[in-house]
Amino acid sequence: MALVFLADRERRMRDAMASYLEDADQGLLTTWLIDHQNFGHPSVLERVPLCAGCHDLHDILANAMTAHQLLKDMYLLRAELADMPEEAELFQQLAANQDAEARLQSRDIARLEIY
Repeated sequence: MALVFLADRERRMRDAMASYLEDADQGLLTTWLIDHQNFGHPSVLERVPLCAGCHDLHDILANAMTAHQLLKDMYLLRAELADMPEEAELFQQLAANQDAEARLQSRDIARLEIY
């Protein structure tokens, strides 16, 4: 049930991004990040808890939170390295969205665990 919930959330975020791309400012859509940053973050796969079949709710939640933290760290790094205020603001908003999504998923998986 937790994996179905997470997959559904990902589908909804994908659909929201597709709708955003239809209305986004053309200047933003044609902006490219061409620099390469050595992002010194441990591999996500190294941080994923091992579980046979991932039937443990806590392992599933830990995996999801690891992915959120990795994305948030990457967005915050991009915000720090931004050349324009608009670019910094975009990446700060993306980091904040990761926090919000992580809280939502934590809350809903905790509710699932109660049942």
